Amino acid sequence: MSLLILFVRELISSSILITKQIMSPKLTIKPGIFTMETSLETDFEITLLALLLMLTPGSVVVELSEDGKTFYMHAMDIPDSSDMVLRSKDQFEKAIKGVTRDV
Repeated sequence: MSLLILFVRELISSSILITKQIMSPKLTIKPGIFTMETSLETDFEITLLALLLMLTPGSVVVELSEDGKTFYMHAMDIPDSSDMVLRSKDQFEKAIKGVTRDV
């Protein structure tokens, strides 16, 4: 249940950020691609993380490295979105581990 609550919270906060960027009179975004490492191990955990990150506005998983440890992410605005995605990733990883692993 905490994973669902976390996702909804991240969805709302990223939606607000994207709405502010879109509604701004001057569009000063700097889109780009950045890399992000994951500590998750199973295909299920990695896929779940990718889906959660792609469902939050402003970011898309473009590719996953062959070893499954590095995500290549596109962000609408690198300075704002990449920081938000990295913070979300850490929280999602912790919640995913709580759901998929014996504690």
